[in-house]
Amino acid sequence: MAVVVNVAENTKLMKALAGRTRNLNTVFRSRVGPSIARNLVKQFQSRGGHLGTPWDPLRPSTVRMRTRTVGKASARRSTSRAGRAKAGFATPERDTDRLYRSLTALVDPEGIRIYTASTMEWGTRIEYAGPQASGFRTQVFGRGRLREVPARPVIPPEGFPVSITKTWDRAIAHFITTGRP
Repeated sequence: MAVVVNVAENTKLMKALAGRTRNLNTVFRSRVGPSIARNLVKQFQSRGGHLGTPWDPLRPSTVRMRTRTVGKASARRSTSRAGRAKAGFATPERDTDRLYRSLTALVDPEGIRIYTASTMEWGTRIEYAGPQASGFRTQVFGRGRLREVPARPVIPPEGFPVSITKTWDRAIAHFITTGRP
């Protein structure tokens, strides 16, 4: 009596799996990238609560500064400036939406989206993103005493929660085993 093991079928499967692990670009673009964007939208909407610690509320002095009208500007300009300022007051970190767009849009000139066969990089080129994340000291209009600006990290320093990264792992595993993103 003998046992015969035919490895030809397994070899074919292993070659297919190896081929799919060589280039994960498809699953990065179709599943992982959009998931990152959706989670960052939720992070802004929840004011930091979705991925970690909620951001501190704006101080009353910041609210006053952002909602003031300046000088003898025309009614149109004052309204426009106040409108923009109030938008920033209502949704911290969204004064101009530059940072928001650079992190949440799948394609943005100020966003960093680098896909390679085995890695993916997602970030922003916005120069003030780093200080915003860690807090900093500044002067209002370059005058007066230094004031502490609280940290408002969009991407937590410890990274995304495990519950979210596991969904990316499952998407990658699904792609490797089925060939479909």
